[in-house]
Amino acid sequence: MKNRYLFAFAFTVAAAPALAAAPSAPSDPVAIINAIYAHIKSNGDWRPKDADVLTPRLAGLIAADASDAKGEVGRLDSDYWTNAQDTVDVSHIKVAGHVDDFRKDRETVTLTILGKDSPGTADFYFQKQNGKWLIDDVRWEGKNGWVLSLLLQYSYYGSDL
Repeated sequence: MKNRYLFAFAFTVAAAPALAAAPSAPSDPVAIINAIYAHIKSNGDWRPKDADVLTPRLAGLIAADASDAKGEVGRLDSDYWTNAQDTVDVSHIKVAGHVDDFRKDRETVTLTILGKDSPGTADFYFQKQNGKWLIDDVRWEGKNGWVLSLLLQYSYYGSDL
């Protein structure tokens, strides 16, 4: 019995530096967006799992769009992380957070991808659910801008005027 306690203590002491060095998940919306785009920058094809970063509502809309499309291209025909169908250089970005004045469980993060072929600026709308910040919607600004949840539900996202 004494050997078990000694082994458990030795394991805990030996593992402590490794556990302390392990990276933790970002805990605020600005850090989350910075971490996602750092991963995209280092691996252009990488995207986070929807269930890890999106609210169940938004993840459900994406799943419904895929189901409606029956294996074809759905309403969402581009990458909502880069507002493009092809690879986008995300080497230079500007990120700013905006706290909701009325609700502590809501924040908006504005991302601007800088560069010659920039797709522009996006707003990521975060909600805190069960202690975790999750993206509840995405809006790409500009003349051909769109709101992800509306695009997923209605496919029409702009004016012909």
